[in-house]
Amino acid sequence: MKQAYVIAFNESLLQGESFETALANLKRVLASKGHTRLLPQILRASTRELEAKLKQRTVVVTVATEAGVESEKITATLAALNLATTDCEQKVDSTLIGGFTVRGRGHYFDASYKNALLRLYRAVTTS
Repeated sequence: MKQAYVIAFNESLLQGESFETALANLKRVLASKGHTRLLPQILRASTRELEAKLKQRTVVVTVATEAGVESEKITATLAALNLATTDCEQKVDSTLIGGFTVRGRGHYFDASYKNALLRLYRAVTTS
């Protein structure tokens, strides 16, 4: 029952309804059904689900240095994955040593030196 309220509330928000209007409608429905005690649980579950959806939509490009952010290789990789460069969040991780990683929308591409060195180490030690 709670999940049905969460789905309806989230759908109304995702369809562009203002938060205040969606919340007022939810409170009205809960009061008419006698389920007002569920409101805090519904709002927590709704927040969790919306944050998860937002995280799935976000594309994160991680580079080893600030200078590597505008690389042609990154632009080409994003184009190959059908991801826009304007939608990307950029992070710097010095442990990558060099190169970059792209994560988001069901894609993971690792062109970092760290990954290349780990693969080389594993190949040498398992042979």
